[in-house]
Amino acid sequence: MLNFISPGRTKRESGARREAMRDALLVVLPEAVPGLKVPDAKAA
Repeated sequence: MLNFISPGRTKRESGARREAMRDALLVVLPEAVPGLKVPDAKAA
């Protein structure tokens, strides 16, 4: 995974972890606009 905050740094990330995070976020994110801000999504 490339990190746009630190150019040139790469990190290996587990595909299963990424999918689990995605699935968890999709459960709490509303479908209507404007959605949630990051802190609110983390709290949910």
